[in-house]
Amino acid sequence: MPEPVEAEPVPVLPEPADRKPVPVLTKTTKTS
Repeated sequence: MPEPVEAEPVPVLPEPADRKPVPVLTKTTKTS
C-alpha cells in the first residue's frame, strides 16, 4: 500500500512551509 504512505509526507511538507521558512519547518517536523 504505497499510495497512502506517499500521500502522507506530501501534505505535511506544504503545511509548515506555507506558514514559516525552512528553519521553522525543521522544528515542526520534529514535533510531528
